[in-house]
Amino acid sequence: MRHMYLAYVIITGISLCILFTGCSEWSVSSQTPVNHDVTLAGFYDTTHGITVGYAGQVFYSEDGGKDWNAGVNHTMCRFGLEIIDADTAIHCGNGGDVAMTTDGGKTWQRLTNFGEMEPHQCRYLSFIDKDHGWIASAQQLGFTNDGGQTWNELTLPKGIGGIKAITLWSTTEGCLLDNAYKVYFTFDGGKTWQNGQIPVDGLNLNKKITRAPSTVMRFIDKERGIIITEAPDGETTHLIELSTTDGGKTWDNSQIPITISEGSTLYLSKNANLLTIYSMADGITILSRNNAS
Repeated sequence: MRHMYLAYVIITGISLCILFTGCSEWSVSSQTPVNHDVTLAGFYDTTHGITVGYAGQVFYSEDGGKDWNAGVNHTMCRFGLEIIDADTAIHCGNGGDVAMTTDGGKTWQRLTNFGEMEPHQCRYLSFIDKDHGWIASAQQLGFTNDGGQTWNELTLPKGIGGIKAITLWSTTEGCLLDNAYKVYFTFDGGKTWQNGQIPVDGLNLNKKITRAPSTVMRFIDKERGIIITEAPDGETTHLIELSTTDGGKTWDNSQIPITISEGSTLYLSKNANLLTIYSMADGITILSRNNAS
């Protein structure tokens, strides 16, 4: 019976690889329960992690999620997070409240507000360093070049749907993803946009705009980028990776070998090698990219 089961697992794995363009390069690094309220969790590396939650609750870990300590933060509910380095991170959420830490999550300082009240709250962040970054809700996009002391609202591309993910890789270059899985690139700081469509027919990707990110996108440079998003399938939900190496002209897809709970939120590290998944049922699961450079 054991040999039959192993054969079934192998055949199933081969079948999944046939369904998708390639087999996933991800594997589970750790899975830990969480005993505090969380809307979104993220890890910068396998050691440094931050969770944000309701009523401004923020916790940080310096040992890979084994222990969590409460940070000092005074904001409304949190729905967006960007971890810039081991010391520096920024979060956003309800009421337009935005705050930054420079001590790994221990204390948080309020920045200039951006966004509105839920359901129009800010929930997306992408920073290339502590000074330069994008901030967004589903309907608004802003840019800062002074660490959030001021925000300049950018005009969205014509015809864009609800924003589902954002990524910035230089002070003038970035990409938006909408809930129809169209991508919009700018190479001049948002003055003009070039749009394209990702071939997603048959993948059954989730097109909902969620309160905290359930889709993540990172471009390492103008050519190389990945998107990870949910694909509901009956009572289970899979994760699909979409990747490009030619600036979005063509895209490959693969299924990540894990099923997640409904309502899970996702965070992808800046180097795109660590994926953090949070759900009330499963706690925090960290996936690492195999053979990451």
